[in-house]
Amino acid sequence: MRILCDSNAFYWAAFEPEKLGPLSRRMLAEAESVHVSVITLWELGIKHRKGSFPVGPSELVAAVEASHAEELPVLRRHVLAVGKVQLPHRDPFDAMLVAQAASDGLRLLTSDVAILGAFEGADDARR
Repeated sequence: MRILCDSNAFYWAAFEPEKLGPLSRRMLAEAESVHVSVITLWELGIKHRKGSFPVGPSELVAAVEASHAEELPVLRRHVLAVGKVQLPHRDPFDAMLVAQAASDGLRLLTSDVAILGAFEGADDARR
């Protein structure tokens, strides 16, 4: 299985692994590959700048490198796919993550109930 972590899943895996559920920890350990989108790094960097997130961009990038996760860039196919994403909320970061996961055949690991209810390729990071 190839996994794309959303913001919470990535942060928990890197900085607070006890917050991940046992199923999610096992999925990450057994995954063929784990991906972190630059969209996630961008979103968390914005939140850090606003003072609502404790970890800065350099620590986030270091965490991606330390975890041996693959950084997923935003590609043309992702931009084209984002128009097909139907989520009940208008979060552009979530929409791009769903588009990336769907385009690239990745399972999205998230705790966001809106995504879990709308995207069949999402797994609950709390499990």
